Parts: sequence; structure tokens; C-alpha cells
Amino acid sequence: SDIIPSFAPAGIYSYPVDDEVFKFTDNIEIEFSKSMNTASVENALTVTPEIQINSFSWSGNDRFLRILSENFQFDTDYTLTIDSTAADVNGKQIDGNGDGIPGDSFVIAFSTEGEDVYAPEIAYSYPGFDDLNVDVASVITIVFDEKIDNSTLSSGVELRDENQTIEWTGSVTYSPEGNSILAIQPNEMFDANTAYSLSIPGTLADTLGNAVGSETLISFTTSPYIYPEIMMIDNFVSPGDWQQPSYSGSTFGILESETHFDFISSVAAPAAVPHRSARLRYRWLDESDTYRIREYLKGGAPQSVYFDTTYVLQTYIHGDGSNNQFRFCIDENTGSAWGDHEVSQWVTIDWNGWKLIEWKLSDPYSVGSWIGDEQLTGPYYRIDSYQLTRPEDGLYSGTVYFDDLRAVKKIIDVTDVDDRKYEVPMQYKLSQNYPNPFNPSTTIGYSIPSVETTRRVGSTYGNNGLIPVRLVIYDILGREAAVLVNKQQSPGNYRVSWDASGFASGTYICRLTAGSFTATRKMILLR
Repeated sequence: SDIIPSFAPAGIYSYPVDDEVFKFTDNIEIEFSKSMNTASVENALTVTPEIQINSFSWSGNDRFLRILSENFQFDTDYTLTIDSTAADVNGKQIDGNGDGIPGDSFVIAFSTEGEDVYAPEIAYSYPGFDDLNVDVASVITIVFDEKIDNSTLSSGVELRDENQTIEWTGSVTYSPEGNSILAIQPNEMFDANTAYSLSIPGTLADTLGNAVGSETLISFTTSPYIYPEIMMIDNFVSPGDWQQPSYSGSTFGILESETHFDFISSVAAPAAVPHRSARLRYRWLDESDTYRIREYLKGGAPQSVYFDTTYVLQTYIHGDGSNNQFRFCIDENTGSAWGDHEVSQWVTIDWNGWKLIEWKLSDPYSVGSWIGDEQLTGPYYRIDSYQLTRPEDGLYSGTVYFDDLRAVKKIIDVTDVDDRKYEVPMQYKLSQNYPNPFNPSTTIGYSIPSVETTRRVGSTYGNNGLIPVRLVIYDILGREAAVLVNKQQSPGNYRVSWDASGFASGTYICRLTAGSFTATRKMILLR
């Protein structure tokens, strides 16, 4: 137990806070400054108007109390009181008003929300609407502002490119605030330079039956980069040699009893095989000069996977929206031994749900500062740890998940004349230009299918076996800016370049017309 102090226990955190509007589906949470006599707190606690409390849950050396009840009423004012008989483990009575004098009650007044008659809305998504350069290995994550009825997602959600429906795997998890997080991942990686759309049906509803009513369409375009090589470091199928956070002498500012690393099968990146991930539950101390978790890989097969700076280091992270920060840490080989610990720049975990996080090892500006020389000059590297820290606005507790830690190589997908000039395409296609955004030039690829395919979609070739093709650039007002192609062409894959040196920054539209086929792409010129 605590050494008997001269000060009384006080509430240092609560949810809800005084005068807050409370979601009646949430838990009430109270953190005390000292370890409490739990029975004395439970006996001293009342809620007015009276509700049935389902359970009390204590953690953090009996400093953190979670109160679960599903019996709140809509649009009602409540008062929670812990009277002065509540005491810490040493018998010191509670200081409810924080004036330093024990023996007064702790009181919170709050209100519950009115009855929900509103349909769920998308709080945010990744990719966002009309995003460009989305990684081909991305997970689509959509966060709704309330809990949704998962059965209303069982049909009607459709992922498509221009020509076909894409098979996908999905999952639903929940944020700490009770929002639903829909994660969707194609069973195979997205194609590069391709426009996709995800449609969410109007029948989507919350748990009270409030339906959206109209279809939501999220459109995005993938980047030109593909993965010729994926070297899996750890897919977290087995526990391996990852140590508990408290193992490392470089871990500071955590409550050990509530900071734990383990493996779980109920949450994983949707298309990951097998369906399993690593979970890090953490709680920072309320007062610390330094906050750092070094989730250390001590040995085993994952530590024996070596990579050099031609690779990109990646992992999927299921974020908790905590604003805490994440980075990779790697060991650098000096040629005869393992030397410096080098780290990536911190990434703020300001999202909920799955997101692909990466470290481009060839980028010297991507190296962060720790105990290395901030340079990647060794012949090869291996994983040392995942690391977390808490900035000033970071939450004190949370849970993040990790999946598919790997090293990949990425190259631009050039699937036009150079690589496929002898292949006859089976469908019309206008690829997204790359790079995009661009300055000042960009490349546009397109495909003209075989005669048989063209006849099936209603176009006809001329007697010479050619089809008229126009590729035109328009500005955002619809004015013609450049004609890149205006001639008859045979079946095949083509690419052309556009040098926009004489044009102003802004959005342009590329339009392909081939026979009766028409397609457009949005392009962004940035000076």
C-alpha cells in the first residue's frame, strides 16, 4: 500500500466532467490521486436520479474507477456524488473539492443526450473524398459518429474500379468514444494509377434504426507505385520475443500494471492472413518528465530479417485517436557489429482505425533523433522496437494495434508501351497521370482494346483496323488547354507526356475519347 501521506485523496480526472452532456451508452470514469479503499468508494457513491449500476471496475492500483450502467434515461440531468466517507487505503478521507482538506464530497453534475433520431454520419475517412496517390496497400477506413447496426452493412457496400466490382474483406471496431470504424481492404492490392469508388448504401443505419437514406460515394485514385518485393518481418502469428514495455530501460512514464503488449485474433487488418495482430495497451503516469514506450524485440526470427535503405519499412496501425506519437526504431549494422539505434520521425496517432504507416529509409530527412547519429550509413539493418511517446495534448491511456511489420520495395508501375507493347488489352482504360500532383510535366497512359472487345462495347474500327482517338486537356472551366492525341490508332497500350510549363497552377481535366468510349481524369499542377 501507499506510504501514509499528509494529503487526502482527490479526484484528478473524470468523464463526464461537471456540466458535460454525456452519451448514455458510455462508461463513467474517475481517476483518484491515490490508491483507494474500493469498498468505501462504492458504498459512498450515489447517482441522482437513481440508476442501476451494472458493475464497478478498478485498475491502476485501485486509482482508476470505471462505472458501467446501461440504465440512463434520455435528456435527463444527473448528479453523481461520492460522499466524505470514501477513503484511501490508509483511511484518509476524500478531499472532494480539492482544497487540501479531507472530509468533503466529490460531486459531478451532467446531462444525458436527447433521444437519437438522427442517422449516422461519416466523421472522416481515409482515403478522403477524391484523394490522390493512395498507396496500393492501403486500408479504407471510415469512422461514423455513432454505433452502426452491422447487419445493415451485410449487403450494398461495393468497391469498384472503372470496370468491375472488387472483392474485399471488412471489419468493424469501435473508438473509445463509441464511434463505429469500418475498415475495408481488397483481397488483393489495389492496382496502381487506378480510380476506385466505394459506395455505402442508404440503408446503413444506427442501432436505433435511423437510416442514412441516400448512397454515399467515396472516390480516390491510387499512386503509381507497386510492390515488386514484400519481405515480412512479423505478422504477429506467434508471440515471438517481443518484451513487455517495462523490460526496456528506455521506457519512462508508464503505469506498469496497465501497460501491456500481447497478441490478439479479434482485431487485425481486414485482409491479413492469418487474422491476428499485436496489441499495446498503455497508461501514462499523470506526472512525468519523460514519456516513452520502447516496445523491444529481443530476438527470434523477426530480428533475423535484414534490410537495407532500398526498402521502405511499413506496419499497419489501428490508431486510438489519442494524439500520442509513434515511430520505428532499427539497429544499424556497422559491418562487424550492431551499432546505433536509429529512429524514424514521430507520427501523431490522430486517427481511429487501420492506417498504413511507413518509413522510406532512403530519405535522409525521414530519420529522427534519439541515440544514433541520425544517418543511415550501414550496409543493412534490423528491427529494434516500436516506440510511443506522449506530447502535451496526448491522452493518458489508450490501445493501439499493429499488423504486418514488413520491408517492401516500391517502383513506379509502367505498364504502357515500354513493358506491354506486345500485349493487346481487353478493355478501354485511361490511367491516372503520374506523378500527380506534378510540376511541370506528367505522363498519361491509356489502352485501346482488341477489335472483338471493341465490338462488344459498341465501338467500331474503321476499314483500316484503326479507331479514332482524342486525348485532350481542359482547365477547370472546361476550356481546351492542350490536344495531346488526335488520330486513328490500333489496339494497344499507349502513354504520352504533357509539359505544362506555360500553364498556371490548378486543377486540369484529361479526357480520352476512343470511338464511343469516354473517360476523364483529374490532374493537379502545383508550382
